[in-house]
Amino acid sequence: MRTRAIIAISILLSGNALAKDAAGLFDKPAKAVKIPLAADPQNPQAKSMLSCFYYAKFAVKQIDRGEVGAEQLSIVTLDASEPYKCREANTGGEKVVDSKDWSGYFKGVKGSYVFFDADDGLNGGLAFAVFDASDGKKLFEDTAKSLHAIRLTPSGIVLNYSRVYAPGCSLFADAAGCWAKVKQATGLTQEFPPDCTAAYRAEEQRMKGSSHQAASVPSVVQYEAQTVLDAGRASISAAPGQVSCRLAD
Repeated sequence: MRTRAIIAISILLSGNALAKDAAGLFDKPAKAVKIPLAADPQNPQAKSMLSCFYYAKFAVKQIDRGEVGAEQLSIVTLDASEPYKCREANTGGEKVVDSKDWSGYFKGVKGSYVFFDADDGLNGGLAFAVFDASDGKKLFEDTAKSLHAIRLTPSGIVLNYSRVYAPGCSLFADAAGCWAKVKQATGLTQEFPPDCTAAYRAEEQRMKGSSHQAASVPSVVQYEAQTVLDAGRASISAAPGQVSCRLAD
């Protein structure tokens, strides 16, 4: 008998098994398989887990060693003649996500699009990426405070979300110049930038009254955006909604 302490658990997901499914953003997996993996002797406190999420034509596999970010993310094309068994070893046709392209966690699936989250937040948001399940290639990445809607089209997908954009300049030190840069990059049309005064004054107090240093901290703009992915190309535009400003992390 094999002595590895691995217990396979197959779970038919209920309506509230994945929190993100409750919002109705993603397709509900037909099945999820979770397999606790043997602990790493160098880090026995970390809980290692192999997870496989099954959809009609493919499965998404995640190996999480309990560190920041999953150790492996991959997409497996399903073959009706040979059912895929969730396992740690990779199959011949498994499309492993290159860590240079993305590092994080599985988020969800919409149609033939696979979403992954980043392993940590930044500037009040969380980066996410969209991959094509057919070839495992990354199509798009951005940073969002929250995703509102995901809609499939005949040739792509449409995303609506609160976008977090870092222009690399300070709306407090150079309101006109920095805002012109933001408008050009985002498509926002309002004449004046959001008021960042309170955020920068608070930073000035935190920095013990150093207004010069506080003013130079880059700004981050949050606004409503729509991204259209069509035939593998992404187009981002501003949508109606509130525009706000904060300091970069």
